[in-house]
Amino acid sequence: MPANEPWRMTVDGEEFEVRQPDGKPGSYDFTWATGPDPHYGSGFSTHPSDTVQQSTT
Repeated sequence: MPANEPWRMTVDGEEFEVRQPDGKPGSYDFTWATGPDPHYGSGFSTHPSDTVQQSTT
């Protein structure tokens, strides 16, 4: 599958379209495809968008 191409997953019989936004590694947008409104959805990020450096002291 090409990078950033949307894909579908099923959870408890409900279909969601999943996208990874350009330039946001670790972030995902979910659209509830079988929900009551085609605009319902959510998103999450697995890490901060800024680079974090570990202190050596």
